[in-house]
Amino acid sequence: MRGSKLATRLPGVDLDALKATVAQELGATPATDAGGPFAFFESVTNYAIQWLQNRVTDLSNQTPAVFLLSASPANEVLGSGFIRVRAFTASLTRSLDSYLFVAAENLSVVWASKSAASSLDDLTSEIDRMGLGDRVAVVLLPAERAIGLCMNGVNGKCIRVSIPEHPSLDMQLSEFDHILWRFHEEFTQAPEGHLIPWEKAKERIPAPQLERRIQNLLWYHLKFVIFGNKLIIKEGATVKGRIDIHVQAGVLGPSMGSCVLELKVLRTHFPGASGARWSEKQNVDHVIEGIDQALDYQSETGAKIAFLCCYDARSVSHDQELPNVPDECRAKSVHYRRYYMFSSTPERRRAARAAAKKGELLAGQPK
Repeated sequence: MRGSKLATRLPGVDLDALKATVAQELGATPATDAGGPFAFFESVTNYAIQWLQNRVTDLSNQTPAVFLLSASPANEVLGSGFIRVRAFTASLTRSLDSYLFVAAENLSVVWASKSAASSLDDLTSEIDRMGLGDRVAVVLLPAERAIGLCMNGVNGKCIRVSIPEHPSLDMQLSEFDHILWRFHEEFTQAPEGHLIPWEKAKERIPAPQLERRIQNLLWYHLKFVIFGNKLIIKEGATVKGRIDIHVQAGVLGPSMGSCVLELKVLRTHFPGASGARWSEKQNVDHVIEGIDQALDYQSETGAKIAFLCCYDARSVSHDQELPNVPDECRAKSVHYRRYYMFSSTPERRRAARAAAKKGELLAGQPK
C-alpha cells in the first residue's frame, strides 16, 4: 500500500460509515477464512485509540505500523523472526514504530516483528517479500492519528479513518459485562489463570488472600490495560467503608456514568493447614453483606450502577446458585455476577459443552 492510496477520510471512527464506503469504493467485501475484516478493523482501532491515549511523547516522527489478519498467525510467520506477544495490551511502554503484526481477528493471538523499515513503502515491500501482500491489513499512522483498512491487501486501495483527538466513549452495560467476564476467563476461571487462584485446585482450596488479590488485579486491569484512566480508584474511602473499586464519572460515558464494584469470594474451604470450613449460610451472609456494602457505596458516591461480583470457589456444581441471592439483588437493583472458578480446564470445557447443549451460559457469562 503506497501512501497516496489512503484517500478517503471519515469523520471519526464509524464502522457503519466505513462499511458503506468500502461497499461503494471497493465493491463486495472480499471473503476471508481468518474472520471478518470489519471485526479485525474494530479490534485494531480500539487498540489504537487506547495506545494513542497513553502517549505522552511526540509522535510526529513515528513510523507506521501494519496489522495483517490471519487465520493461523503462527504458521504464517514460521521461521521469519516474529515473536509471540503473550499480553497484547496498549501499555504505556509499548512502541509500535515500524512494527509488523500478524494477528487473529480479535487480537487474541498476535505475532510481532520490529522492522528496519523507515517508511510505509518500505513496510509494504517487506510484507510483499513475506508473501503476505494479499492479506487484509490495517495500517496505523500515529503521526497523523489515522488508521487505514486495506481490504485487498497492502497494495490495494485503502480506506482511511481519522482517530479523534479525544474520542468519546459511551460504554453500554453489556460491553462492561464482557470486560468483567473476559477478566474472569483470563485470571480466575481455571487453575492456569494468570492470577493462580487456587492453593489446591482439586480440593477446591482457594489461594490465600484471594479476595484482595482479585481486587488489586481487576483494578489494575481496568485502570491501566482497558481504560488507561486515572479515575478508577481502589479502596476509595467513604464514611460507610472503603469501596473495592470505583469507576468514576467520565470513564465509561453517560449511559453508565460512574459505578462501584464490591467483590466477594465464596468458599467452602479456607487456605492453610487449619482446614477451616465455611457453611452455605456463611456464604449467603457474606454476599448479603456485600449487597448492603454496594448500596452504601452507591449512595455515598452517587454512582449510577452498583456491581456485586462474586468469585465462586465453593465445593459445589458450577450451576448451583446461592439461595435467594439473585432475587435479593434484583429487588435492590444491584447488578449481581457470580463467576464460578473451575478446578481444572477439562472441567470447564465439559461444563461449557453441557450448558451449550441446554442453550444456557456459564454462571456470569454475558449473552
